[in-house]
Parts: sequence; C-alpha cells; structure tokens
Amino acid sequence: MFAHKNRQFRSTASQSLLVLVALSLLLAGFSACRKGGGKPAPDPRYRLDRFSGVTVADQRHAFQMIVHRYWNSPMKGESVPDEILTDAVSGAEIHLHELIKDKPLVLIMGSNSCSHLQMEVSGIRTLIEQYGNRAEFQFVYLREAHPEGGFSPNLEREGIAQEKLMAVDSATLEERREAARILKQSVGEGLRVSVDSMDDRWAARWGAWPSRVFVVSVDKRIAYCGGPGPWYANILEDSWHEAPPAELESIFRKMPFDEFSLEEYLRTLPSPGNQKP
Repeated sequence: MFAHKNRQFRSTASQSLLVLVALSLLLAGFSACRKGGGKPAPDPRYRLDRFSGVTVADQRHAFQMIVHRYWNSPMKGESVPDEILTDAVSGAEIHLHELIKDKPLVLIMGSNSCSHLQMEVSGIRTLIEQYGNRAEFQFVYLREAHPEGGFSPNLEREGIAQEKLMAVDSATLEERREAARILKQSVGEGLRVSVDSMDDRWAARWGAWPSRVFVVSVDKRIAYCGGPGPWYANILEDSWHEAPPAELESIFRKMPFDEFSLEEYLRTLPSPGNQKP
C-alpha cells in the first residue's frame, strides 16, 4: 500500500517504521474525513482505547497514541464535552462545564515528567499574573510523559537531567493527585489543578497526552486549539521544542490547530475595563 522503497529518510530505520505506523493511522482518519465531509467522527471506543490505563513504554507507543487520539479532540469553534475530572486538592468530582463561567477557561494539560512543560513552569506563572483577570487557568494532570521504566528519550539535549525529570507512573488516583499537587506548588495558587481518571478518559477524549493547550470560551466552545504536544503545545511565544521527524511533521501540518502560542492568544482578550457591556 505504501511505496516507500525509493524514498530518502533522514531518520533512522526504527524512526521510519514509527512514522509509517503513525501515517497509516492518520490516513485512516483522513479517509473518514473525506467520506463524511468534515473531521472524522471520534472512535466510539475512545474512552477505553488500547492505550488507556497503560504506562507509555517506548517511542512507538507514544507516537501511535498521539496520532490515534488526535481526531477525538474538539476542534476550534466546536462545543466542548462536559467531561468529569477530580480536583487534585479536595478530591471532589468536578464537571468541566461548571468551571466555565464569566471568563474564558485556559486548559493546560501535561505531567511533571513532561520536559517541555517543565521548561515553561515559570512562564505559566507569569501568564497567570498577567492575564488572570481576563481568563481562568485550569491544569489537567495526565499520565506521566516519561515514566520510570518506560518511555525515556534523550532528555539531556533539552537541558534537563533525565534522572530529575522521570517520575513513577501513578498506580492510583491518590498518587496522581499527589503528583498534581507537587506541580501546583511549583506554579502557585493562581492555577487550579485537577487530574485525569486512571483509565485516561480525558487524555483520550482531548487527544491531550503528553501535553496540550486549549482555551474554552464562555459559550463553551473551543476558542484556541493548540497542536499535538510536545512539538506544537506552544504555551509561550518563545516556546521551543526539537522538531519531530520530518515525515511525522508533515502529518501534523495537515492537522487543524492554531499555530500561534497561548500567550499570543491571551493578548487578544479584552481587559475587564474594556469589555463590552
């Protein structure tokens, strides 16, 4: 089906195999898109897909999951599902729609072991200080990006010591809540933190792992749709992440998402004194 024999790959043979797997999954999605005239309908089994509740083992596992789940997520302008989360501090069950009130809701998703996120913690704090009067900020803690005994790429090249970043993948909801509370301490009180379920329902529905960013408007629609993390989950204007393999990047570039950063979007929000009555 795929004629790649004469194609020149810049990646290694193993990377090429991963790209082929990701491409086949994405092409299936595009086929459904063409038939339906819009984006592919989310897989009705997405809440319990083959990645749910499983520690991320290696790069192949990671790439397959990112591509497989992408089309599940709400796209720009679409209504958001009323998903259920658990508050990291109180343990109370909360509904997403209950969090959307008189200001846009910024949703930042990730984990302590996400190197891209760790490099932007101070920036998130700054965004909350600058735009907290224009938007609410909610963090959703997901399955670990780089768990001990699992997926561990060369993180040293990103300037973060690997042994300091990798974390034990939580086995219980309480363990995940504790990990989320640690993240909250590093950012500050302006960030509300909740956690995904242990079968990763939020991550599956929002195509969120390992990191992603959205803004939900007061009418409960996607106002800002960040791209697949870590490569295109741009929180800050000067966000940087090593580019994915060229062949995988060409796939991502066909996916609909906002290519500017969350910081740039927040600048467009009216300040309280300038809002229309």
